[in-house]
Parts: sequence; C-alpha cells; structure tokens
Amino acid sequence: MPRWSHVVVHHSWTGDSTLADTVAIRNFHTAYRQWGNIITEDQYYALRDENAKGLSRPWQDIGYHWLVERLSDNRPWVIKGRSMMKHGAHCRDAGMNRKGIGVCVVGNFDIAPPPEDIFEETADFVAWLCRMYRIPVENVHGHRDFANKSCPGEKFDMDYFRERVAEYLEVWTPSG
Repeated sequence: MPRWSHVVVHHSWTGDSTLADTVAIRNFHTAYRQWGNIITEDQYYALRDENAKGLSRPWQDIGYHWLVERLSDNRPWVIKGRSMMKHGAHCRDAGMNRKGIGVCVVGNFDIAPPPEDIFEETADFVAWLCRMYRIPVENVHGHRDFANKSCPGEKFDMDYFRERVAEYLEVWTPSG
C-alpha cells in the first residue's frame, strides 16, 4: 500500500460542464493516444511500427485519486478516481505518483480562477486528506511545483489554497 506524504493538486485544463467530466477524463486516460488525441489500438501499433512520436498507451485507470467538479445540481462534488490502494499516474516528477495523492479540479484555471465554491470544497477535502494521512500543509503542492507546467492553473493561488487548507485543518484537528 502506498505511504502518502503529499497532496498534488491539478486542473483538468478543460471547461467544467454539468455532466460528469470525470467519465471523459477516465476514458481519455484509459485510451491509446497520440499527441493528446485518442486513437484506436490498431492505429497505435501502426504508428509505433513507423516510429511515430507522441504515442501513449492506456493507463490502468484514471490518473488521479480524487476529482472535484460541478454536476447537474450545480454543486461541487468530490468524486473518487483511482483507488487509494494504488499509486497515481498524475505526476511522475519527484516520485509524486508513489507518494502524492492526486486531486484534480475540473476546469481550466489558466483562463480564470476557480469558482469560490469549487475552491472551498477542494480546500476542505484536501484538509480532510491531510488529517486522514497525517500530511502537513507544507506538503500540499500544485503539479507546477514539480514539472514545467502551469497546473493547477496560473490563476489558481496555491499559497492562498494552503492557507485555506490550514484553516479547515484547525476545524478537523481537535485542540489539546
């Protein structure tokens, strides 16, 4: 079983709709791909035989352990992704797939900041993860802290996010 010591926050880099975007993300992660486009298995092997670049094999499951998105009732929901008993497939840099819980917030936060209710739901949930797995707030990171990416988005304020996680942790952690 993995020993979780970090939380790595991501964004889907897609717009959020009232449908379960998690399903589309899972379908993408578990498909053959070239340069981010889903292709058939036959296309994959033909392109591989031609030494084509940008090919990806399907993953066993969605790469993230948890996702936060807005559904048809217009409320933010935390949705289970990959089993917590399995390493992630969300951030190979610094070994984060093996020690970091992957949390993906559905949306593109390079364009606009996350809606307040989504941001707060995510902070509350990450505080719960920190409490459950005894992860210190300083080990809550954005994917960009480990890779040359903007993830979880240029307009996702990780410092403020950690502040909110710490405030929620005060509620989750009994004093004394």
